[in-house]
Amino acid sequence: MQNYSREEAEEFLDTFLSYKNRLNKAAGNSFCSDSWDDTTAHIIGLGKTEYDRNIETPRLIFERERKADYHESFAYCIPHSDDYAKLTDAGYNLLISETQNELKEIERADEDDIPPKIYRQFPKVMKVCRLLIDKRWQEAVTTYHNYFGPGYADQWPLDSYLIPNFVSELKKYRMTE
Repeated sequence: MQNYSREEAEEFLDTFLSYKNRLNKAAGNSFCSDSWDDTTAHIIGLGKTEYDRNIETPRLIFERERKADYHESFAYCIPHSDDYAKLTDAGYNLLISETQNELKEIERADEDDIPPKIYRQFPKVMKVCRLLIDKRWQEAVTTYHNYFGPGYADQWPLDSYLIPNFVSELKKYRMTE
């Protein structure tokens, strides 16, 4: 994301996915797994000659996958438009809306329905939620880690990982040096 514009990344992703789609069609569109995705990405990475050979003879794709003759693909790292949006405050509007909903649920919770150990954590959870809603990013991240530790969601008391995910996204996109 630091090296290419949003438009360049989107164009690359569209091109990459269209080549993967053509390989899938050549193979009959009947396979979907991590190893299949890795195999097709690997074939694309090998260049035009190998790609064309596999389009013409799809059994080669199956043979490569069966033999595990590919390197793992990290194509999910190709930035999407949502990733670029998260470089700005506006890119968090959906997460803020979801956080507002989660905060309302917490505030409506009946103490008798919640295990006491979790219920005692609610004031901390609510504080982090309010900081996120107010877009006080650095304070929210710091408070989250002060209350719940340095891990991703190791000490997070709720079943929902909305807030740990929100904090993780902020650290990745907004708290960079």
